[in-house]
Amino acid sequence: MVRYAALSPDSKRVAYLSADGGLMEQTIGGETRKLFSAEPLAPVQWSQDGKRIYVQHVRSTFLPSRVSTLDLATGRLEPWQSFAPADTTGVDLISRVLISPDERQVVFLARRIQSELFVARGLH
Repeated sequence: MVRYAALSPDSKRVAYLSADGGLMEQTIGGETRKLFSAEPLAPVQWSQDGKRIYVQHVRSTFLPSRVSTLDLATGRLEPWQSFAPADTTGVDLISRVLISPDERQVVFLARRIQSELFVARGLH
């Protein structure tokens, strides 16, 4: 079972985040290879040409959440964009980033934790 997965444009490969935090590539038919393991990267989607994978830095606890591209030929990781809501009050996680097929639009899911503090007086 994997939490993050992205299917290549030709539908012959899938990238996923393994349980040990490595970014893996699995070809249809069985070959598996580790693409990146210096830090946990969640595949968001493949580039249209299939030469790069957009990846989200999942262990970063700082906002904004960072998305980079990983060049599959060279293994080079390049910063792409960062995301955060306009109001970050209570936001502790950007849990999912989605990129449109033309790579021009982005949406993301932010988890916001809010609470209220009540003062009770006169309790004895």
